[in-house]
Amino acid sequence: MRRASSSNAGRAEICRPAPSGSAQWAREKLVLRYIAEQSFEPGVEYPERAVDERVRGWCEDSDEIDHVTLRRYLVDLHHLRRSEGIYRRTAESGRAESA
Repeated sequence: MRRASSSNAGRAEICRPAPSGSAQWAREKLVLRYIAEQSFEPGVEYPERAVDERVRGWCEDSDEIDHVTLRRYLVDLHHLRRSEGIYRRTAESGRAESA
């Protein structure tokens, strides 16, 4: 996972996930939770196109990850829930996943 750089303040940069259980993976999960919390309001439904638009900004300066991969990480870690092409972040999403 790439970290926010000083020239990209507030923007997380992520690439391949670190091995599960590592300290780096714990940090990556926190970054993914941060992205979800900054990009999506709890309880609001987002069509896939809107999700793509919101996560694409986090990937703009990266050759290592695309918005589809980032969206998948957010769903896999339960920061976003997907049903029939509609995504939603719940108020509790990611709390149990941190560190």
